[in-house]
Amino acid sequence: MLPQSEVFEVLLPYHDVIWDCIASAWDDALSKEDGKLTPYKRTVANDMYECMRNRFNDLTARFPEIVVREVQKHEQFYVEVNGKLLFFVKQADEDMQTKSIATQRALKLFTQETLPGIPDKSRCFVTYLPNWLSREIQAIHVCAFERKDMLLWSYEIEREVSMTEAAPVLPMFESEEVPMV
Repeated sequence: MLPQSEVFEVLLPYHDVIWDCIASAWDDALSKEDGKLTPYKRTVANDMYECMRNRFNDLTARFPEIVVREVQKHEQFYVEVNGKLLFFVKQADEDMQTKSIATQRALKLFTQETLPGIPDKSRCFVTYLPNWLSREIQAIHVCAFERKDMLLWSYEIEREVSMTEAAPVLPMFESEEVPMV
């Protein structure tokens, strides 16, 4: 497993596009449901998976060093960057725990064990946390685990805020005096 500093170095040029892919996929999944999340968790997960995979697949045209592969009969995908690192995209909670069901395969994935269909390279997880209303993505982290329930390290991918999204600038007063309200 690569240390956090090396993972950061590999992924740094792609932080913005990772944010955009995940946030856009979330919006895509919401729009499939006409802005409402279905009460069936599996359906939401399937929609999110499909939208996420499509968004990351679109990256491969712009970035030839990024490869997206599906494994386990299209039940899982990973993103390979520069032939050095694989990452899996997972939803997480506030405690950085993923929503993966603890199957034997999932547990091996977290512990870096060799798995069929997945190259023997360093793996990490890009986790996303929706806001409490599940309307948009609140945070995205890059994480490595020793076990499914034991986080080794993580760092947050900071979101670039464009000028159109930034808070409005208040007008300045011409005089030095501050008006009384």
